[in-house]
Amino acid sequence: MTIGETLTPWTERASRLRPDGRSLIGGERTSALSGRTRPTTNPATGSALAELAACGAEDVDRAVAAARRAQPAWAAMGAEGRKEALLGWAAVLEQHSMELALLESLDSGRPVLQTSTVDVPGAISCLRWYAEAADKLAGELPAVPPGAVAQVSREPLGVVAAIVPWNFPLEIAAWKLGPALASGNTVVLKPAEQTSLSTLRAAELAVEAGLPAGVLNVVTGSGREVGTALAHHMDVDALAFTGSTGVSRTLLEASGRSNLKRLSLEAGARARTSSLPIPATSRRPPRRQRSAPTTTTARSARRTPASWSSGPSTTTSCSSWPRRRRATGRPTRSRGLQGTGP
Repeated sequence: MTIGETLTPWTERASRLRPDGRSLIGGERTSALSGRTRPTTNPATGSALAELAACGAEDVDRAVAAARRAQPAWAAMGAEGRKEALLGWAAVLEQHSMELALLESLDSGRPVLQTSTVDVPGAISCLRWYAEAADKLAGELPAVPPGAVAQVSREPLGVVAAIVPWNFPLEIAAWKLGPALASGNTVVLKPAEQTSLSTLRAAELAVEAGLPAGVLNVVTGSGREVGTALAHHMDVDALAFTGSTGVSRTLLEASGRSNLKRLSLEAGARARTSSLPIPATSRRPPRRQRSAPTTTTARSARRTPASWSSGPSTTTSCSSWPRRRRATGRPTRSRGLQGTGP
């Protein structure tokens, strides 16, 4: 099979795609209340893919209100019910995996070979993992003196906001959606304005799969408007963010100035690479010289999202980069994390 024959099915699929750039609020596709839109383009060709709804604070209010209305019923489904709902969503995503991979490739500029074998399968696997974990989380009965009874139970926080960057948009969104939804929370997701199409379609498929309206809402727009509104919103109980350290500091300040919402911040990861020359000699150096430079590649590890429950929880973290480490490489798409936060 030639390269041309391999690409032909993807080219044909791309020609038939008609992405919908409207937000998803309360289980329905909707335009921004202001009527404003902004184009999203294919970074490889510069051609327009869709017109995204350029939402503002009033649209965030609508999405948070929808999430708040849906949360009690979602939590009341119980762990087993939420598990089945999330597994059903993952199954529908798998049925549409080629469509999602193509959307992600066109929108982000990543090769479709990667989006179809890494990005989309990774997102589906993440959702299934947290779905299966939903009914495995247990409370505690601490040791107490005779005659006393103590019980620790886990309760959902309520409404969780999530802000994700342009790179790996669907997979990073799954890192945040999985634990939040499995724990009984509802979510308002803000994708990066550069790469919103795959998450919008995935959220639409969630409704088709049977997730109740309002459990998952996606609001498109800039970080300056949508991100800021979410960070300062008094009815958002927690916020998960992946992006720059500077925006993370802004989110910490916004939490303090609003309702002290809980924050999960993955800040500053750049997948940096350092390359040093390999010693010419193959002779094994003495022990005290074994720190001689070798070619090394370091990648930032993924973080396991914290459980969004109000009870005790644990977070698996990765070691941070030294403060004065010098970067020798940059992400392939230089638009970076602009607009992924307030």
